[in-house]
Amino acid sequence: MTKEQKILLLFVLAIVGAGGVYYVMQPTPTTKEVANVVSTETPGTATQETNTQTNTTQTGAISQKEAPVIVTQVVANKNVIEKLKYQVPEDHTEEITVTAVIDSTGTIVDVTFAYAPATNRESREYLAKFASAFKPALVVGQKISTAKASRVGGASLTTAAFNKALSTIATKA
Repeated sequence: MTKEQKILLLFVLAIVGAGGVYYVMQPTPTTKEVANVVSTETPGTATQETNTQTNTTQTGAISQKEAPVIVTQVVANKNVIEKLKYQVPEDHTEEITVTAVIDSTGTIVDVTFAYAPATNRESREYLAKFASAFKPALVVGQKISTAKASRVGGASLTTAAFNKALSTIATKA
């Protein structure tokens, strides 16, 4: 090894040593940052809410901070599906399927409605009217235990069946 290489090696070792001493001599952190993260998910959407609290303590005239400690709380939504058969005039029976997404507080986050092919012309018309007038916003945001829609699209029997399905879902949620 040449004299120049030895000098370069000593220089590199001195720099590394000084960096190590600097790192070790850093003050111990005393600030805690706690973040509560609540995530809610529904099909097709996701929201996130973060609350952060920071406490700083003084040691002499030096303010010290500690690496954040993150506490995560995941709130799971519950999907509940209810198939319901109901009577319509002329001894016909129709079937609807209501799917509700309920959060941990019992609030409806999302709801969908579907129906089986109707057994007669009049039922087909009312089911189609209900389906075209139905919007999740009719019940989203309401508590599942008290949610109700009122005569959607002029289809009173289908609306009553929908409300009965919501009541049954409330007992399952």
